[in-house]
Amino acid sequence: MKIPVEFCLILFHTTNKIADRLGKQFDVDLTPRKASVKTIIQQELAKLAEEDEERERRERRGDA
Repeated sequence: MKIPVEFCLILFHTTNKIADRLGKQFDVDLTPRKASVKTIIQQELAKLAEEDEERERRERRGDA
């Protein structure tokens, strides 16, 4: 599955904002760890998408 460029740009900007906010909240410079933060966010988004797809499948089958 190819991810649209627009989504990639949004994800990039969002992960940067999240890393900046986390850094400010915990008074830590996360600049060197932005790649790790991005990976964690992508993993969590993938989990949420899988859960949503599974819920939709159950609803279509009537198992909700």
